[in-house]
Amino acid sequence: MIDNTSISKTHNLILLAVTLSFCLPAYCDDTESSSADGTKVSSEKIVAPNKEVEQFTLPDQAPKASETEVTREKTISPEKEVKQLALPDKNTKASEPERGLITTKTKKSKRRTASELMSSDDTTKEYVHSIDPDLHYEKARHLTLEKKYNEALKEVNTALTQNPKYYEAKYLGALIYERQGRKQEATLKYKHLLNEKPHYLQAQISYASLLSDLGQNKAAEIEYRKAIDLSFTSSEAHYDLANLLTKESRFKEALQELNICLKLAPDNAAVHNNLGVIYFHQNYKEQSEKEFEQASELDPANTIYMHNLELVRSNDKNTELPSLG
Repeated sequence: MIDNTSISKTHNLILLAVTLSFCLPAYCDDTESSSADGTKVSSEKIVAPNKEVEQFTLPDQAPKASETEVTREKTISPEKEVKQLALPDKNTKASEPERGLITTKTKKSKRRTASELMSSDDTTKEYVHSIDPDLHYEKARHLTLEKKYNEALKEVNTALTQNPKYYEAKYLGALIYERQGRKQEATLKYKHLLNEKPHYLQAQISYASLLSDLGQNKAAEIEYRKAIDLSFTSSEAHYDLANLLTKESRFKEALQELNICLKLAPDNAAVHNNLGVIYFHQNYKEQSEKEFEQASELDPANTIYMHNLELVRSNDKNTELPSLG
């Protein structure tokens, strides 16, 4: 004879087993599911990749510039040659002027090449996929100094892919475009950069200087004055604006800008030379000679300053005019 109590217990156990068989799959679905091949798949959401970053193109990818644009070369004075080598440094705030107007003596140190800079890891997969864009940016700077512009642009693009708001890298890319003679493209890059970061002083000055090189003097003057509004103590902005005004024979205005430079940098040879140029045009020969003499004393190696001094001392009635620094 079967005990009713045993039947009841068995019945309850069956009900419990059936209940658990329905509950367990539902619980598991909240954490992970299984694929058809039995592999467990996480339910974590997949994040969509960021919007594609605007890249700098290499010369063979860019529209062909006119033959005149590519082959034209400017004669650069020693002062301006220093200006050509002024690259943005993320770790150091640039002193005035950033583009090489004022030169100071520094301790000589052996500069490492780009390959030496990252020789320990730039051939590895970890370097290519580095999450630190500073590594690529610093290598781009060294490659630019070595005039390996295409390689430098690749490093700039990698840095921007990893950090689309890397403004120093964007500035360096525009500067490389200038070095390659791609001035129209560089103009657009500077303009876009200033739209994103309006208070980027060095980009503002470089943009104005490039407009001046392209013969767009009115636009260049506006941009130089914007730079001065950003930083009145920027002797480079005052100096470049003075050069622009001097070329337009606006000597009184140029003199005002150079006098400001003189207060900011009293021992700058280029400022004294350009003051001499203005005094020469105004027929103040004694003041002109004094300024050329001081410029030559401050920078004896500069042949332009010495030639200007000899020119004003010769008193020859010729058509040759002294040159700006």
